[in-house]
This record gives sequence, C-alpha cells and structure tokens, in this order.
Amino acid sequence: MSTSFSRSNIKLDRKSLKKPDEFLAVLRKFFSPVVNNSRHFFIAFAAAVVLALGVFAYLKVLENKSEQAMNALYLAQKQVQLDFDAMLQSKNTNKADKSNKEAQAKENALAAAFYYESLDVNQEYSKSLALFENVQKEYSGTDAAFEAKVALGNLYQRHQQLEKALVSFNEALEQTSNRTEKAYVYFAVATVQEDLGKSEESLKTLREALLLNNEQIKGDLLLAIARNHELLKDQDKAKEVYTQVVEELKGSTYAKAAELYLGQLDR
Repeated sequence: MSTSFSRSNIKLDRKSLKKPDEFLAVLRKFFSPVVNNSRHFFIAFAAAVVLALGVFAYLKVLENKSEQAMNALYLAQKQVQLDFDAMLQSKNTNKADKSNKEAQAKENALAAAFYYESLDVNQEYSKSLALFENVQKEYSGTDAAFEAKVALGNLYQRHQQLEKALVSFNEALEQTSNRTEKAYVYFAVATVQEDLGKSEESLKTLREALLLNNEQIKGDLLLAIARNHELLKDQDKAKEVYTQVVEELKGSTYAKAAELYLGQLDR
C-alpha cells in the first residue's frame, strides 16, 4: 500500500509549534535593530576592522623598533670589547705564543689587571660611547636604551670613574619602572657609593633595593648592608645583619660568607 503526502494532507498543530514560533520571534526581535540599522552596523564594523589593523600595524612597528634597538645595543657592546682589545694590544706589543703557557699566562694576567685599570673612558672608548649614545637617542624608551645606560655605568665603574658611573646609573633608574630592574640598578648605585666612601648613602640605597623584594639579590644586598656598617665602625649592627643572613638564607653561599665574616668580627 502506498502512502502519499501533500501540503493539504498535513494538519498543523499550532500548539506544538508554539515554542518554535516564540524562538523565531525572539530571533527577529534580536536582529531587527541590526537589519533596520544595517548601514550604521556595517560602518561600525568597518571602523572596528580598521582600528584592529591599525593596532596590529603599530605593534609590528614597535616590535621592529625593539629588534633594531637590540641590534644597535649589540654593536655597541661589541665595540667595547674591540676598544679594550686595541688598548691592550698597544700595551702588550710582544704577542704571546699560544703554545708557550707561561707567556700566555702573563698575557692573561695583564688583560685581567688592565680590565679594571683607571682610565679616561670618554677618550679610550670614544667609539663605544658614540654607539651607546646612538641607542639612547634613536631608541629612547626601549629596553635597549635602558640597558645601554646601565652598560655605560658599568664601564665607568670598571675603570674607576665613579662619579660618572653614578650619573649613568641614576639616569637608568629614571628610565624604568620595572621592580626587578630597579633593584639591580639600586644595588649598582650602592656599590659605587660604597667605593666613593659614602657608606651612609650606600645604606640608604641598599634599603630602597630591599623594599623591592627581589629574592635573587637579597643575599648580596644584606651582605653589602653589613659591610657598610663595618665601614662605619658599627660592629654590633654588622653582626646583626650577618646573623640575619645566616638565619634567613640557610645553606646558601651567602650564609657561609656571613658565618665567615662573623668569625672575623669576633676575633
């Protein structure tokens, strides 16, 4: 027996279609503002697309600038080594034979001593400084510009130009809001202040660094604080801080160093 269907044979149960009807009504209600305002909708959509593309292009420019800045920083750091090698070669005209271990050892000792020799950085590293200044000028606000300023401070400190090192490090502090970077630069500033015989100022700077809660250099900071108290002839305070290192950094190289210094203070 065959069965045939036609639209006239199908009885519509409106009750059974109530929910679907309500669903379609909700959909029409939801999309009707879009349909009625399609022109405004597509203008807004196009504007959003243009904005997204603009943001993407801007981020790409920043990425390219950052990469260029790091390349420029690398060239400046490489020039520091080239300038150093040139100065070392001028001091050591007799190049050691690499097969002669004794002569090579003497050459290495000369390089190590010269590495921290007091000299005019602006004069001896003029090519390096020009490249560092270029990083600062062309890529201001980038990580590379900050690192260039820190590297310059390290170079001045290394060659005993402490006042200039202090200026560079303080300028680096103004260029970052990163807590980790600030902690490290504060530590650098404190070591220069200590080398300048300004232990009171060094202690103040070290405490500023401690407030940033950087666990990686906590041991260095505490040992430096204790050392500056020793320089100020405050043995009791120095013992207190060394003891703090032993208790809070048990088993570390810092704790072992603190134990050694405590032993020396008790003699």
